[in-house]
Amino acid sequence: MAGMEARKDDVVAMKQYGIDYGAQMCQDLMDFGVSALHFYTLNLEKVVFGILDKVGLLENGGAAAILADEADASSMLAVGSAWARVGDTVKSIFGQGVVTEMRSSGAAVIKIESWVLAGGQNPIAHLEKGQFEKVF
Repeated sequence: MAGMEARKDDVVAMKQYGIDYGAQMCQDLMDFGVSALHFYTLNLEKVVFGILDKVGLLENGGAAAILADEADASSMLAVGSAWARVGDTVKSIFGQGVVTEMRSSGAAVIKIESWVLAGGQNPIAHLEKGQFEKVF
């Protein structure tokens, strides 16, 4: 947890930490005799390719990682210990809502769904990093 917290504002360092930590975990499992690994990429395929390459399970010297499409990676920002991205449900002091925009600072634009205004509209909150958290 401390390793992720220390890198949460640096996308490149966070991905490298994920590769290094994930590779060590996978290697430990394989050394223990596990014969299969399953990954949830969370649309960050390059991290998974990096792990597979680091433990020697990726053919072609990691060439597949170059082809991985992370076009939406910029919408995934570390917020505390959870990842929040456009479309995720989050909670704040204003109630629960859906992220409609993520900013590079970690701030988010959130449509508060727990409130309904006159005319059936939902208020929009602009919250800084740390003022909301993902609902799991």
